[in-house]
Amino acid sequence: MGIDTWFDAETGKYHVNQYTGNESRTRVTQWETLDWVQEVQKRGAGEIVLNMMNQDGVRNGYDSGATEKSP
Repeated sequence: MGIDTWFDAETGKYHVNQYTGNESRTRVTQWETLDWVQEVQKRGAGEIVLNMMNQDGVRNGYDSGATEKSP
């Protein structure tokens, strides 16, 4: 399962984004990232790959803040 997530600096929360391959269709979903991770685990996801959209391609390393509270 691949999850595209975006950190919103105003709210301090990570949100799942949908249709990220097409900029005109990309939208923020109702799901906070860790809530969605837990949901897909319940549904049987065997592997989860988080794509941190804010960090992608900027050479600053992985945003570990998104996973600090993960179960």
